[in-house]
Amino acid sequence: NQVYTYSEDAMEDWTMPNVYWVFNNDNSLLEYGQYETFDNQLMWDTSAFSYNYRGGNSLEIFDEDGSNYFNQITINTLNTDIFDFDATTYFQYSGDTVYFDETKWDSISFIKSTLPEIENPRLSLKKNNLFFKKEN
Repeated sequence: NQVYTYSEDAMEDWTMPNVYWVFNNDNSLLEYGQYETFDNQLMWDTSAFSYNYRGGNSLEIFDEDGSNYFNQITINTLNTDIFDFDATTYFQYSGDTVYFDETKWDSISFIKSTLPEIENPRLSLKKNNLFFKKEN
């Protein structure tokens, strides 16, 4: 048996100038993310999640397929103005070799704000969740 380790900062050159998380009372979570395209245009994209918050630092966020988006979340600050947390995900890939991938996010910080007006979105309703479809 041999074990090799490797580490890199995969997010070093990647930016999303604006990310908004909207927590709804029905336990749905909508992410609005603005990113820069190859020609320096800013585009909006959205993702729908669900969440389970039981108080304290117990928060779970789930993908549309019901899988846990982060394997571990530690809430550092949660009050009426700031939501700051650390998160970790783990993946295992199998074949003739088994690979483990651990990704950590430290101090993801959201500040209470107002979602800006987003021009020309294509809106759809699906299972009572509002989301944007990317235009071709």
